[in-house]
Amino acid sequence: MSGINQPIGTEDPEYYAELFCKTRRLADWRLPDDERSCPDIPGIQGVDGLLSRRLQSLLDGVADISLCRRGNVSATMACLKNDKGTPETRLYVVFNHEDDESARHCRQHLQTIFEMLRRVPNKPPAVDGSPKVIANELEDYFIEICKAIHNYSFEIFAHRVSKREHKLSDIREFIEQDRTHFTTEQRSILVNFLEHVHRIIMAVAKAQTTGQLSTTFIKMLLWKYSHWTEHDLLPKDSPADKKVTLLDRADLWLAEEHNIGFQLRRWALKIMSFLITANRLFILTQSHRLRKLLQGNFSVRVLTSPTTAPYYCDLSSKTIQVALDAAVAEISNLPADWDQKRESFIEWLSKKLEVSEVRQKPKVHAELAMIIAMAKGEIKDVLPYVGVSKLSCIMCSHYIRAFNEVTKQKIATKGSHGKAYPGWSWPSLPDSDEELRPAFLRRIRQQLLSDVEQHAENLRRLSDSSMGSGGPEWQIGRTIDEIKELDDMLDMEE
Repeated sequence: MSGINQPIGTEDPEYYAELFCKTRRLADWRLPDDERSCPDIPGIQGVDGLLSRRLQSLLDGVADISLCRRGNVSATMACLKNDKGTPETRLYVVFNHEDDESARHCRQHLQTIFEMLRRVPNKPPAVDGSPKVIANELEDYFIEICKAIHNYSFEIFAHRVSKREHKLSDIREFIEQDRTHFTTEQRSILVNFLEHVHRIIMAVAKAQTTGQLSTTFIKMLLWKYSHWTEHDLLPKDSPADKKVTLLDRADLWLAEEHNIGFQLRRWALKIMSFLITANRLFILTQSHRLRKLLQGNFSVRVLTSPTTAPYYCDLSSKTIQVALDAAVAEISNLPADWDQKRESFIEWLSKKLEVSEVRQKPKVHAELAMIIAMAKGEIKDVLPYVGVSKLSCIMCSHYIRAFNEVTKQKIATKGSHGKAYPGWSWPSLPDSDEELRPAFLRRIRQQLLSDVEQHAENLRRLSDSSMGSGGPEWQIGRTIDEIKELDDMLDMEE
């Protein structure tokens, strides 16, 4: 794409990003198995399946802690070499926004974190083969790492903590007044949880002037997270666990009975997100083989995103119909009720689009900038996995699949949240674009047809309804009184 304010239409990938911003779909949390697998890479010694999975976790963690301000979604890849028995790790990091200051600070920050990880002692596995418990003797190391991560990313952490503060008192009142949906014990647990959140919000607000959190605060955060997992508020094994927790039950009840449109479980995970990432990185220090990489030579190279030009597009009913017609032209059997579904979908979508003309200054998303740098040979000998600080959008997910189809690669990320964002830009790769663009458009048009069918299914449901892991883990059992005592200590800090 070239020029200033270039018009785009239904033959341009960016058009569908603007269109999909107004549609909803189920999150694709994991790419298909054939696209997620990360085979051994010729030329990189000692990278087998188990180590690859641990490196994937490392790359996602590094991407997450690379962020120092809101909006800087990041992606990472790693180049691994073994020179005369001394492992060398080079991390490649790319941000979604060009920011020289962030890049400079990021490099220093990651080197500091890796130095901290190297200092963590390795605890031998239990004699009976039971899961390793990382407990009090290593807690100081963990808190040091966690504090460094939170202070580097204080702006993001403060936003995640306080984003839903205005709803806290209403939710607490609803739960305290309930006498039918929750037991007395469950209400007590939920009220304590909301009190925990309130104390975290107050402590973060107090730290706004310095942008720095104390060791006592980090210890308090860790104790509260352990308390939440022990009392079935959050899953203990994995934040992505599909197990229904007490917060999930509260979320459903609040949505149905009180029209609360956000999720307490999601908020809790947002508050604890950097702690969870720090925990994952910390646990990797107990992997014998990955520890060798941590102890070897380490360097960071921050890459820049490709430059782009502004564009505008027409999202009127007419162009939406053109896009749908192009999509159905690629299928052999047109549904009998297609005209009705199409008209209903266009009418619904047009109402959500307040203006038909959209102008954007686009960005190449971080994971795609990383893949393009790899495809152009700017980075070499990397694990075919892009660590990301945030699940990929629907456009990036389809691009990666089309890229794999055309190039016979098996690049993967940790999954997609199914959303689209305005200002998504196609990452030009001249040697492959001739094949890649039609492969991508086929996939994205299939997605559009799927959205039409989902819309029709949602309407049908509305009309029919007349009635309403074995790995290492933390075990820090703290009573509610102990947590309150630590809260009081935090209040006394200057």
